[in-house]
Amino acid sequence: ITVSSVGNGKFMRTDAAAKFNAMKAAAARAGINLSVNSGFRTQAEQRYLYNLYLSGRGNLAARPGYSNHQGGLSADINMPGGYSGSTYKWLKAHAGAYGFKNDVGGEPWHWTFKG
Repeated sequence: ITVSSVGNGKFMRTDAAAKFNAMKAAAARAGINLSVNSGFRTQAEQRYLYNLYLSGRGNLAARPGYSNHQGGLSADINMPGGYSGSTYKWLKAHAGAYGFKNDVGGEPWHWTFKG
């Protein structure tokens, strides 16, 4: 896949990155900062996170080869306040217009580009 920057040294698949960056600009105009903590992941990065999860030392992580992060479609966004915070509330109201969905229960930070 081809990846492009979404800021903060993170990347997503190019089409997802373009939509994310447009959404990020709209959020900024509303006073919301969308900062990606984790975007595209290599096989090695996903394996590391999955092993942390299996050992009880990390967050839920998909088995390597089955993560939307590896396809460049998912972004973990800095989410101050979790579900109650202004970032989540803005995304809940507007992310769908850019093709993004919060598709992992219990993870307000995890948003996936569905197109």
